[in-house]
Amino acid sequence: MYSPLTIRASDINGKATVLPSKSITQRAIAAAVLTKGDTTIINPSYASDTIAALDIAQCLGAAVQFTTNGICISGNFHAKSPQINCGESGLAMRMFAPIAALISDTIVLNGLGSLVKRPMSMVKKALEQSTVFVKLSEEDLPPLVIYGKLLGGDFLLDGSQTSQLLTGMLMALPLVSDDSTITVSQMNSKPYIDLTIDVLQEFGVNVKNSNYQLFTIKGNQEYQRSVSLKVESDWGAAAFLLVAAAINGDIELEDINTHSKQADIAILKVLETVQAGFQITDSTVRVWNKPLSAFEFDTSQCPDLFPALAALAVHCNGTSIITGVDRLRNKESDRAFAIQSILNLLGVRAKILGNDMHIVGGQVVGDYQTVDSFNDHRIAMMIALLALKSKGPITLGNSACVKKSFPDFFSEMQQLGLRIRTKY
Repeated sequence: MYSPLTIRASDINGKATVLPSKSITQRAIAAAVLTKGDTTIINPSYASDTIAALDIAQCLGAAVQFTTNGICISGNFHAKSPQINCGESGLAMRMFAPIAALISDTIVLNGLGSLVKRPMSMVKKALEQSTVFVKLSEEDLPPLVIYGKLLGGDFLLDGSQTSQLLTGMLMALPLVSDDSTITVSQMNSKPYIDLTIDVLQEFGVNVKNSNYQLFTIKGNQEYQRSVSLKVESDWGAAAFLLVAAAINGDIELEDINTHSKQADIAILKVLETVQAGFQITDSTVRVWNKPLSAFEFDTSQCPDLFPALAALAVHCNGTSIITGVDRLRNKESDRAFAIQSILNLLGVRAKILGNDMHIVGGQVVGDYQTVDSFNDHRIAMMIALLALKSKGPITLGNSACVKKSFPDFFSEMQQLGLRIRTKY
């Protein structure tokens, strides 16, 4: 069910099971590449970012087999192909770049769509602290041409924009012969590093984390030869469903880890703050609509929540302030610009002041207004949430971009009551 879609005001009700985490799945795939045995990933994500990671795994020598309960990956790490396509996944490019640098052959990492417009100078700066050379375009954009071989040593990283490169370094450096340290300044997205370290531990690899400022990695480690890892539900996807319920509905999510280390579990704190109806157990979350209060929240550690929170803020009484605009500029779109312009287009007052976005709660005005998703999966899902109580329908252009993280978003929302008409 893809673009364009016309969405009318809707009540969203029912029970749902959230799809698996693509962040955990991609990390498990990368670790499986580096083993000398078989890895079984149970309940994996099949979003397009994950499929890109599986394609990379095969370029790096792994054999991939789809089974009834997941994916089996047999590691045989070498450069089977010198050309690696990362799709539109920023995590894949930044995570697999240090891994590719373990091979002395020349390897080219390229991408598609918005990824080729996302600067990768941080990768070059990090890897060239070792005996690795990285060539980029004059604008510091992909493709990345990597040659040389990653060695151990002392590395300095800037963690202000993303933790994805640090994830790749933490995965690659245990396999070099010498010990390493990584000193990180301005570390953001800390929960994502917790996920990385947890996956490494599943594979028998250890790194020492000193307050997210210094990481110590012993060399000559080996990834465990036989690992079976079950992927938990994706809190990034869950956030959109729970916000939909808070805006205009009643949804219970089943089989979800409410003690997860995923960054986007922070949505629970926000829903509690705005005084949505709220009930939680170890494996379920139920949220329902009540009058919502304005809120203030810093998304520095969970920037992917920003679009869902923007939709929530529109339906709160008063002015909400969401911090973390600086983290939005180099995503699949310039999300700061996209969110502000869409809200203004739909009659909502929103403005950016420094690193904050101020959103005044009010009525969304649709009236068959066509709204561009900026080819950004999270922006497309945000627009669907904005339509839930819109005065008049909203037509969403380019809804197909949701396949990047939540391929069944619109069909699942339709089963919960979203009123959609497809335009051909």
